[in-house]
Formats: sequence, C-alpha cells, structure tokens
Amino acid sequence: MRPLINRLFGKRKSSEAQELFFSPSIKEIRKQLEQGIFAQDDSIVYRTFFTAEPHGRECLIVYPEAMTSNDFVSEFVVKPLSEEVLEPGLRGSALAAHLMEHVLPISAVKEVSRLRDAVDDILTGDAALFVDGCASAFILPSKSVTIRLPTEPSAESVVRGPREAFCESLAVNITLVRRRIRTPMLKFSYMQLGRQTQTKVAIAHIEGIAAPAIVEEVHQRLSEIEIDGIIDSGYIEELIQDAPLSPFKTIGHTERPDIVAARLLEGRVAILVDGTPVALTMPFLFVESLQANEDYFKHFAIASVDRLIRYICLFLSTSTPAIYLALLAYHPILIPTQLALSISASRQGVPFPAVIEVFMMGLIFEIMREGGVRLPGPIG
Repeated sequence: MRPLINRLFGKRKSSEAQELFFSPSIKEIRKQLEQGIFAQDDSIVYRTFFTAEPHGRECLIVYPEAMTSNDFVSEFVVKPLSEEVLEPGLRGSALAAHLMEHVLPISAVKEVSRLRDAVDDILTGDAALFVDGCASAFILPSKSVTIRLPTEPSAESVVRGPREAFCESLAVNITLVRRRIRTPMLKFSYMQLGRQTQTKVAIAHIEGIAAPAIVEEVHQRLSEIEIDGIIDSGYIEELIQDAPLSPFKTIGHTERPDIVAARLLEGRVAILVDGTPVALTMPFLFVESLQANEDYFKHFAIASVDRLIRYICLFLSTSTPAIYLALLAYHPILIPTQLALSISASRQGVPFPAVIEVFMMGLIFEIMREGGVRLPGPIG
C-alpha cells in the first residue's frame, strides 16, 4: 500500500498539485481512494450519506474497519450532518469553517488539504470526512484500538519503588512520564520514521537542563534514518549509536518510566517509540549498567554496599576464567600445593586442555540461558 502512495506522490512537479490536493467532487475522491491508494484493501470502509433536505449534499467518510469506533462515527459524524441543512452557496473555506464551528461536536477535529495527510491519519485509525463542495478533509479522532495497560515491569523488578512499566501505546507512555515531571519545561517533539511503517517517535528533554547540542544531535541522527520499517526501539538504537561494533552500550534502554524521568532530570534525552514498551535514553555511561534505580530509594550506606558488590561480581565474572587458565597453564607454581593436588585429581580423565574446558563451560552456560529465555514456559 505504502509504495503505491509513494508512487502517486512522487511524480514530477507539474502534476504535484493534482495529486496532493483534494477534488471538491465526492465521486472523484472516492475513485482516487478506492481504485487507487486503497485498491484491493477490504479493510477500508467507505460510507456515503447526505445532509438534510431540501439541499441534501453528499458526504463521504473513510476509515479502517477494525481500528475505528463505528458508534463514534454514527453518533458524532453521521447524525449531526444528516440533520444539518447546508445552503447551496456555502462552499470552499466558508463551508469548512461552518462545519468546524457549528456542526461537528468534536474538539479535536482538524482540517487537512493534502491527500497524503488524510491517508496517513486513516492508517492510524482516524476517520476522514469529505463533504461535496469542500476541497479539504476533516480528520476525526475515532480510534478504537485495544491497548495493553501499564503493568509491573518484568525485566526490571524492584523490592521498593514504583511498579509501573511502559506499554505499547505512545500516548500512555508520554502520560506516565508527564505524571512524574510536572513542568512546562518538559518538551516532547514528534517524528515519523520508516517509509512503510510511518512509526511515530517522541523525543523528550527538559529545557534548561539538557544540553541543546545533545538535543540537536539526537534530532539530526533520527532525521538521517532511512529504513522501510521501525518495529521496535532497538532498530533506532542500532542506527544512531556511536560505535555499532562495540559490545558496550552507548545508549540506555529501560521499560520503567521512573528511570526515564530520573535521567531526564539529569539532562539526558529520551526516545519513546509507538508500539514498544522500551524507551531509549542518551547519552549512556558504562557505569550505569552497574546501577539500579532502587539504589536511590534506599539508605546511602546500604545502596553503596550493594553497588560495591556489583563491581566485585563484575570483576569475578570477567577475570576468574582468565586467572584460572593463567595459573593452571602458565604459573602452576603459584597454586598452593593442596589446591594443585585437588585440581589435578579433578582433571584426571578429562580429554581436553584447560582452555577448551573453560570455553565449553561458557558455551554450555549460554545455551542453557538462551534455552531458558526462548523456550515456552512449560518446557523451559
């Protein structure tokens, strides 16, 4: 569908006005949508009706069947228009102003004059209203999409602290952040990424705290993304990070709104993506991998001990295999006699050298971890 839209709107300048702007004729608009842009798409509903007599005027409302509330369309669009008498001389901008101010009882209705804008809104679940004699469309906020409500985070659970997590709705996620930072200095700017998916992305920062250069850099990198689709925030992370080949993270990610709020207060920039519960924060330091948001909810002494334990565990997990190999293969004289005899006895009958043994141990551990994560619950 989207490639067809790009072909329609990607023609030379001489036909740009004809393609981008609406015809005042309802029949022409329906033909352009039904036989052109939305051809062979049975999920798009075309509903034609007329305003009240004696000057009944044809109207067309277009919306995706599974994403729009039929009750909303009938009650707040079809019913008031069917009861409205429109004078024959009322056309163009005067007709649009009359409908917006006196007929449509919806506060968030907006007027668009480009077909591309109307198509984008239809694909997000809104309804587009066309009235004969008016060369523009009215976008009605009629989404009826079931979303998952915020639940307790599964990957970043805490004993003490907030128990809300992001969900797949961008509007809900923005609300979760605004509830924690009630200041007009918190700014959100929107972008659409992905030629096919047109995924809505929100960039958040606190004006006066975040460095303008960092905010500008984030916007610049996002604007340079050329990709067909953005399904998850991980796509964006791969495309804008500083060192794509580095095993160390340069962009943070979290499913907790309290962490996003805390990092915004530190001058960071956050990226929220529609359709995913994982937000990105930047810049990100490696030391933050050893921090937990629960550290800030405890007494400083207890939190300091917990963080020290994490540093010790990091050293042990990365250095113990290397120290074991170095002592066993190159410096056995440094091993105490009793420990050396115990290690020698345990290795009797092992057909592999110590290097292969350590490598296989790490590989088996990764296989077990991957199996536990990927296998279905009853099996894993």
